Amino acid sequence: MMTTPNPDDAARIAQLEGALRKLCLGYVNLLETGRDTILFYGGKCDPVDVMEAADPYLREARAALTPATTRGGAGGMGNLFNAPLETER
Repeated sequence: MMTTPNPDDAARIAQLEGALRKLCLGYVNLLETGRDTILFYGGKCDPVDVMEAADPYLREARAALTPATTRGGAGGMGNLFNAPLETER
């Protein structure tokens, strides 16, 4: 039986999803900065997209933001990872 979500719960979920999305972006920024620093000092480093794909924590966070329908489940709230951040609106 489906229940109607509590508006307070929905607001909290949206807040947490937004925070997780920003955290993912910040994490990728750190990967980019680290790569740039390594290359600046003459080192070798994987491309950022390779590091992103290889990171289990980033993959898990992004999977949590993927709608259930693309994971084979029912429902979902849309792909929040690709939604604009509040600061980009």
